[in-house]
Amino acid sequence: MDLSNIDWSAYWDQAMQYWALAAQRWEEMTHSCDQLTHWLTNDGSAFTAFLVFLAICYAVVSYAARGQKKQLWEYRAGYDMDSFVREMTAAGHDAEVSRTVYRYIENMHRIDFPILPGDDLYTVLGVTDESVRRAMPSLLQATGREPNVGRLMKQLTTVEDLVTFVASAPLVTETVWQMQTA
Repeated sequence: MDLSNIDWSAYWDQAMQYWALAAQRWEEMTHSCDQLTHWLTNDGSAFTAFLVFLAICYAVVSYAARGQKKQLWEYRAGYDMDSFVREMTAAGHDAEVSRTVYRYIENMHRIDFPILPGDDLYTVLGVTDESVRRAMPSLLQATGREPNVGRLMKQLTTVEDLVTFVASAPLVTETVWQMQTA
């Protein structure tokens, strides 16, 4: 291949066009950064107002959450883990499973107000499906139960749903055959 017959000026012109375009884009980008820096340093009043707005929003949300906890305490005065276990036992649930689930929610999720069987796991207690999945082996072991391989974990909505799900797992000494004949 003879390189002496190639018109290098066309390639050179195209390379210069790309270089000029890159320089223009660089200039636009640095100009935008300069504008942001100028706005933050010279027109800081808008930025300060935005930070004050965020602080006020945080304070309002914190105050509302504190008020909700206070209302929960007032509404649930006199209710404790023993009341929870009695209510769950009266509804036909295992007392030890109820006590273990109550302790799990109270300790692992730092709940500092009494827990009711009808409490929504996510909205009231802040317990996510993922945290329940991670804790399930511990809950089953603590109650002397074993995971049932074929059983799927459905959407658990309330504390009572969680107690029912844990209680429905077979005891370590039970076999699947014993459960089917019962």
